[in-house]
Amino acid sequence: MILGGKGRRTRVSSMGWLRTVAALAALTILDTPEARDALIKLMTVAGRETVDGIEREVSSAETRYGAFRALWTMDKRDECLASENMNDEFKLHVIDAEGDPMVHLTRFRVPEVVLFGADQKLQTPISLTAGRHIMITAPSGSETVTVSRFDVHDEDQQIVTTTSVADIIRAVGKLKAAYPDVAQMLVQAEKQSNLPGRLEIDALPESGRTYYRMAAVAPGDHKPARQEVMVGSPGAVPNMFPAVTPRKKQGAAASTDHSAADGSDRGQASVVDVSDEPDEKKSSRRRGFLGLFRPANDSQ
Repeated sequence: MILGGKGRRTRVSSMGWLRTVAALAALTILDTPEARDALIKLMTVAGRETVDGIEREVSSAETRYGAFRALWTMDKRDECLASENMNDEFKLHVIDAEGDPMVHLTRFRVPEVVLFGADQKLQTPISLTAGRHIMITAPSGSETVTVSRFDVHDEDQQIVTTTSVADIIRAVGKLKAAYPDVAQMLVQAEKQSNLPGRLEIDALPESGRTYYRMAAVAPGDHKPARQEVMVGSPGAVPNMFPAVTPRKKQGAAASTDHSAADGSDRGQASVVDVSDEPDEKKSSRRRGFLGLFRPANDSQ
């Protein structure tokens, strides 16, 4: 398949090729209906691979969230992103995706929870906390969950909802939970085996990875030699994938501003390389997980 627009053409040869940073960035640059459709497919349709003659479903976290981030960069208001504003604290995205269920959290740039699989339900019994004031409970076998907020400075509040992960996040958001509170709840749920699938944090495609491929077999050799091939440079990463540098270099940071500088609907990311700003400029930004999106000088 060939995608083109504005004088550019990109050949999309396989699902595997599209997992790379450069390919996702290329689709973002094209900014055409065909590019959008390709990203939506990568985000929602499970891939398949054949191993030893057996075909199996493959749901790559990097592919799905990488496509989500690329689509957000093209248009942060795209209806396929299913964006819900939770009291201006964070965004919830419920994606009707195939493959194994997955919950994705970010540590940098944008406070958001992305659910890949709209029908995810927490497994009971449930006993979780979201920050210091909110508790989420449900007995074994229950089809409802009680979300309670206790605060000495306010009246107690309670919401009864379904075991749906999305509904629980919405209920917690209504009770004034901040993004770190929701992240805490989901991490606890994963550790206690309440989540039906994986919990991923900053599952972004990276550049400069080493791949292995089998070389041609020389006469007399019984086994083909294995060659190491590095694809891309570790430093040449589009800043639509901001978690790559902070994951490897402690202290890197990113802004949490959601709006594009020109007031457009594009997400605040581009396909230029991540800038090497001086440390004094980075120190004024927000960073961190589990100290999510707090200023560096407010870590205590």
